Amino acid sequence: MLTDDYAWLRDPSYPVVDDPDVLANMANLAVLLRRQRKYAEAESIYRVVLATDERVLGPRHPYLATVLANLAVVVKSTGRFDEAESLYVRAIDILIETHGDNSSR
Repeated sequence: MLTDDYAWLRDPSYPVVDDPDVLANMANLAVLLRRQRKYAEAESIYRVVLATDERVLGPRHPYLATVLANLAVVVKSTGRFDEAESLYVRAIDILIETHGDNSSR
């Protein structure tokens, strides 16, 4: 459950700033929370960052792969392996699309 410090994440009307620095710091906070095993809080923040980045950067931007992979780690840590797999596959697809498929080497 989210602590009061993160109550703003529960409010869908809260204006999330589209500023890349704010989003990067939110993602960094999510990493910290994940390492503290505060998975619910980390997941909520990653989902806000993901949704905002998708809207601002587009659904196939390479940065989304990082956010998706980090979210997948949290989801996997809560035992939701199928959902984690789906997030990892989406991240890999974005990276292959944006960086090319180097499997022919």
